[in-house]
Amino acid sequence: MNPTHVLIMAAGKGTRLKSSMPKVLHPLAGRPLMEHLLPTVEALNPRHTLVVVGHQAALVKSRLRHRAVEFAEQVPQLGTGHAVQVARDWWSDKPGNLLILSGDVPLISDGTLRKMIQVHDRTRASLTLLSTRLADPTGYGRVIRAEDGSVRGIVEQKEAGPAELQVKEVNAGLYCFRIPDLSEVIDRLTADNRQKEYYLTDCVGLLSRQGKAVEAVVCDDWLEVAGVNSPIDLARMEKVLRERPSGNRETEGPAVIDPESA
Repeated sequence: MNPTHVLIMAAGKGTRLKSSMPKVLHPLAGRPLMEHLLPTVEALNPRHTLVVVGHQAALVKSRLRHRAVEFAEQVPQLGTGHAVQVARDWWSDKPGNLLILSGDVPLISDGTLRKMIQVHDRTRASLTLLSTRLADPTGYGRVIRAEDGSVRGIVEQKEAGPAELQVKEVNAGLYCFRIPDLSEVIDRLTADNRQKEYYLTDCVGLLSRQGKAVEAVVCDDWLEVAGVNSPIDLARMEKVLRERPSGNRETEGPAVIDPESA
């Protein structure tokens, strides 16, 4: 396998959580969200790990000072693509892969991430992303595939047309890039969209139009890739962690929340 380096996006404020606390420090089962993700990352034995901070950066750095991670600051916060742009000096000269994760996805397993990296290396893809399928995909970016099943692009909810809104496969927001290919397109991102942000997802279309391979690994358990965006999300995650048996996430996996409401 190619060497893997990890970048974790952790700059957000988490406005919908109705708190001034940095999003990734909100407590879940007695630990900050990031303290659920970082042990999973460490199980992968990456060469290096960088955390991109922004809102209350000093506080996030202080809370994670015991971890073997480096930091980059994203000020202001102009989207996921911008987060990767501001960290370019850290990752661009490294060999191998850059695994990009979100700090608010606490249930992702090392097994799923390993599978993603393995597919990425085996297929020699420029980019491999993680997706899942939802009965109601409202609010999520849709994974758009060509007739041969290859990934052509990702369309955000606010930019999607009627046909694209019918797609059930959604982007989970976790990516594995071949670093030289990411270097070629990261500065070509633009904020020409309704949010006026730089979307990392635009790299899919940029690479695809260059004839480079983009793969998508489907995660069958949507809970594993669920993010925390609201107090309701936090409450649901608490229930998942209470009901899930203790043990290795790779073999146990997350338990299902209330099946009727899910």
